Amino acid sequence: MASKKADPVIPQTIITTASFPPDHGQSRIAIGSANDEAVSLKLAQESFEPEGDLDLGLEAAVTTRYYKGTAIHLVYNDDITAFDQILAWKLQNPQATFADACQNFCAREGVFVHADAIIKILYAHVNTHWDVVLKYDPPAKHHKHGSPSASVSSLHLALNGAAKPSERDQSLQKARAKFEFELLLNNLFLVREKDMDVEDGPTYVKILIPFAKLCQEAEKLQLKLTVTQRFERIRERVLQRSERVREEHAKQMKMKGLTATPATPRRNEKPDANVATVSVPIEGGGVAILKVEEKSNDTIANVPTGGNGSDAGAASSGDKIVSARIRDGPPPVTKKTFDQENEEYYSESPSRQLRSLIRYMFAIVTLPIQVDAEPFHRDRVADFRGGMDPEGQLQIRFFSNSHRNLLTGAVIRRIKIRGFGGSKLNQGIENLIADGVYTDVFAIHDGPAHHQGASSETNPRHVMFTEINNSHILVSLPLRQIRNYFGEKIAFYFAWLNFYALWTVFAAIVGIVITISGIIYGSLVPIKFNSLDEANNEISIRFFLIFDNFLTLPFAIFMGVWSALFLEFWKRQNAILKVMWKVTDMKVVENRRAQWHGTALRKSPVTKKTEVYFPKPVQDRRRTVAWTVIFFSAVFMGVVQFAIVIWRAFARTHVSTTISVVSSALISLVIIFVLTPLYDSISTKLNEWLNWKSNIDYDNSLTVKKFLGSFIVTYSSLIYIGMFKNVIGQELIFGLSDSCGFSSKSSCLSELMINLIIIFLGLQFVAQIQQVVIPKLLKSYKLWRKKVSKRSNSTDFTNHTRPQFMHDDILTPYSQEDDYSAKVLQFGFISLFSCAFPLAPFFAALNNIVEIRIDSYRLLVEHRRPFSLRAQNIGLWEDILTAVSYVGVFTNGVIIAFSSDYFDEYIANAISPTNPTAVKLAFVLLFEHIVLILKYIIVIAIPDVPERAREAMERELYLDRVDNEEVIEDEDETDIAEDLVISRKRWFSWFS
Repeated sequence: MASKKADPVIPQTIITTASFPPDHGQSRIAIGSANDEAVSLKLAQESFEPEGDLDLGLEAAVTTRYYKGTAIHLVYNDDITAFDQILAWKLQNPQATFADACQNFCAREGVFVHADAIIKILYAHVNTHWDVVLKYDPPAKHHKHGSPSASVSSLHLALNGAAKPSERDQSLQKARAKFEFELLLNNLFLVREKDMDVEDGPTYVKILIPFAKLCQEAEKLQLKLTVTQRFERIRERVLQRSERVREEHAKQMKMKGLTATPATPRRNEKPDANVATVSVPIEGGGVAILKVEEKSNDTIANVPTGGNGSDAGAASSGDKIVSARIRDGPPPVTKKTFDQENEEYYSESPSRQLRSLIRYMFAIVTLPIQVDAEPFHRDRVADFRGGMDPEGQLQIRFFSNSHRNLLTGAVIRRIKIRGFGGSKLNQGIENLIADGVYTDVFAIHDGPAHHQGASSETNPRHVMFTEINNSHILVSLPLRQIRNYFGEKIAFYFAWLNFYALWTVFAAIVGIVITISGIIYGSLVPIKFNSLDEANNEISIRFFLIFDNFLTLPFAIFMGVWSALFLEFWKRQNAILKVMWKVTDMKVVENRRAQWHGTALRKSPVTKKTEVYFPKPVQDRRRTVAWTVIFFSAVFMGVVQFAIVIWRAFARTHVSTTISVVSSALISLVIIFVLTPLYDSISTKLNEWLNWKSNIDYDNSLTVKKFLGSFIVTYSSLIYIGMFKNVIGQELIFGLSDSCGFSSKSSCLSELMINLIIIFLGLQFVAQIQQVVIPKLLKSYKLWRKKVSKRSNSTDFTNHTRPQFMHDDILTPYSQEDDYSAKVLQFGFISLFSCAFPLAPFFAALNNIVEIRIDSYRLLVEHRRPFSLRAQNIGLWEDILTAVSYVGVFTNGVIIAFSSDYFDEYIANAISPTNPTAVKLAFVLLFEHIVLILKYIIVIAIPDVPERAREAMERELYLDRVDNEEVIEDEDETDIAEDLVISRKRWFSWFS
C-alpha cells in the first residue's frame, strides 16, 4: 500500500474564472492573461524575503478545482486525473453513494492510489471527519465588498479589482502559500472554504490524508496495531522463510556436489525422521548446521548464520546455530481473556461489577492478557485487524479515529518552511500561528455529542457521551472508547482519575469511621473546666475533640500507608493498561521545539556537520536566574503570609477569635486565586526563556515550576498554622500575639481544621464552577461575535446544518496539565493535612466522582478535540505524587506533635512534664521512621508489574524476536528443564 508519488504538474499559467463556486462543480479554465474577472493560479519562483535573496525553488503549479462552494487544491498529475474521473462518474451516477464510489475506485491502482481522499472530498457533508483544519482571518485591508475572489486560495494573490494588500498581508499570504505547497507535496489534500455566513469571515483549510500516506506514517512511527491470529501468521511467515532457506541450500549443495551430514544430536534428544539436518558451507569459512522440522507444530525454523573455521566439510568450534523456534503454542483457550472481561464489565450484574471494581482497584489479573499487536508494515496490511475488509471500507475504517488523529498531527508538525519573518531556521505550524500566518489549527469531533433528531446519525462522540452519562455513580468509565477516540495520553489521565477516585472512596470510608468514633468520644469524655469561659464554650470544645483525639495518630499512619498502597497499585494498573494499549515499547521521537533557537554555530559531535546550538554555559546561567526568581517568589509568598498573620492577630485582639480565623482563611483562599495565575504566567515565561530544545524537557520543566508555585501559594498558610504557629506565633511585632485555638482548651489543630475546610472545599467548589462556566462563556462570546457580523438575520449558528468544523471553531482548546495539577493538589491536601480533618478524603471522593463527569463533559462538549498523543504513563506527575506522599509523612508527624492538644496533654506532658519539646522531637523522628519503613515494605512487597502483564510483555518481546529472526539459542530450553528435574530428583533422593 505504498504511496505512489507522481511527478508534479509542469509549470504553466492556469486562469480560472472568479465565479465561486463555478456552476455544477466545473472549473472553467482559460489560458491567457489575467483580467478583472480572473485570478492567476500560477505559483512561480520568487523571493519571500525583503532582500530578495532567498530562492524558494518552487517549480510546480497548483491546480484548483471548485466544487460545492469549496476550492480543492491538487499538485500531482495522477491526483488531478483521478479527481476529474471520479467527479465525472459522480455526475453521471447521481444516485451512487459514498460506498459505491469507494467500491468502484479504491480497488484500482495507478492514478487512483489516493481515491479514498478524493471520494471523501466529493461526498463530504456537514459531519465529515476532516483530519485537521487550518484557519486564518481575512487581511487587515479587506477586498471590495461582494467580491467573490475574497475567498479564493491563499496560494495565489487575488487580482480581480481588489485593493492592493499591505506589505504585511502579502508576507502572510506568501508564507501560507509556501506552507500549503509543502503540504501538497507531502500528498495531503487541501480543501479551502470560507465562512460565507459572516461578514469578512475566516477561511478554513480542511486537510485530508489519504490512506497510503497514513500507512507510510504509521510504519515510520512503528505504530502497533492489532493482528488477527498473530501466532499463526508468525508461524506461517517463518515457515515460508524456512522453506526458502532449505530450497536455497539444497540448490547450493547440488551445484557444489555436497552431501548432507547428520548433525550431532543433543543430549537426551531422540532422533526424528521428520527433521532434515544438513551442513552448509558459509561465506568466510566454517559451516552452518541447518535443521528444519517439517512436522512439529511448535518448530518454525533454524536459520544458518556465518561462523569461523577452516574446514569446509565438518562443523568447527566457531559454528553458530540460529534457532527461530516458538517453544509454546498459542495461549491456552479460555472462556474469555482479560481484555474481553474488561469489555464486558458494563453488561454484568451489580455484584460482579463490584468484584470488577475491586480487581481494578488492586490491579488483579486472573486471566491471560492478549498479545496480538505488532508494528505496522505496509506490505502486511492484510495481517492486521480490518485489513481484509473490502476495498473502500479498508481505506476509510482501517485506522481508528485516534490513530488517524495521531498520524495527522505528526505529519503537520513535521512539515516546516524557511524564510518567513527574517528567520533562517525551519518554521513549523506553531511558529506560523505565533506569527499570525494562521490563527488556529485544530482537529474536529466526529459529529455532534447530542442527537439532533430521529434521523441523525450515531457517531463515536455521541456514543461515548451517552455511555459516560449512563455509567454508575462509582467510577466505571469506558476507557477503551476514550482511548480509541482521544488517544493514550488522555486515556491514561482518565484511567488514573478513575483509579484515584476508587482509592479516595476507600480512604473516605476509613475517615468516616474515624469521625464517627470521634463523635462518640467527644460526646462522652468528661471535660474538666478551669474557668467559666471554658464552660461557656463546652459545645465548641467537644466539637474539636471529634477531630483531636486518640485516633488522630492511627489515622495519620493509615494515610501514610494508604498513599503508598495507592501509588504501588497504580503502577501495577499502569503496567496492565500499557500492555493492553500496545505501548510497552513505544517509540518516542524527540523533535526540536518550534520555538527553540540557537545562538552559536558548532560542528556536531554526532553528524560532524555544522549546526546551530544553544551553548551550555548560557543554559546554566539562565537556569540559575530562573530558580532564583522562583526562590524570591517563595520569599514574597512568605511576606504575604506574614501579613495574613498580622491581620489574624489584630482581629483576634480587637474583634473576635472566630472572625479572625475565618477571615484569614478566606483571605488565603482569595490570594490563591489571585497569585496562582500570576505564578503560572511567570513559570511559563521563565520556561520559554530557558529555551528548551525538546518538547519533553519543556513540558517537564514547566510542570515542575508550575506545581512548585501552586504548592507554595496553596499550602503556605496551612503549613504555618500546623507546623510553626505554636512555636513562633506567641509573640509578634507591635505587641500582637497569634495564639492557637478558640480557647485554652483548643489547639492549633482545631484552627488548622477550620482553614483546611475553607480552603480545600472552596478551591474544589470554585474550580468546578470555572471548568463548567468559563468554556460556556467563551463559547457564547464567540457565538455573539458571529451573530453581530452575520450576513443574514436568518442564519442560525447553533443549528447543525453548518459543518462540524465550524461548530468546533467556537470551542475552547483543551489543556490537560491544569486537570492534573488540580488533582495532585487535592492529593496533597489529604496526604499532608488529613490528620487534622479525617473527612477530607470523603469530600475528595465526592469531588472526584463529580469531576469525572465534568471532565468528560468538557472534553466531549465544551472543548475542541485535542490531537492524539501516545503515552506509557501519566508522565512526571507520578514522581510528583510520590514526592508529595513522602513530604506528607513529615508534615503529619510535626502537626500531631506540635499542634495536637491531645498529644500535648496525654503523651508529651505525661512522659516529660519538664521538657515536652524533646518528647515531641523524638516522636517526629519515631513517627516518620515507622511510616517510611512501612512504605518501604510496601514498595518491596508489591511488584510494579503483575505476573500476567509481565508474561504478556515477555511473550510479546519473544514473538517480535522470532518474527525478526533475532532469537539465538545456544542450548535448548528443554535440555535445561530436564537438567533441573534430574538435579531436583537427585537432591530429594540424597536428602531422603
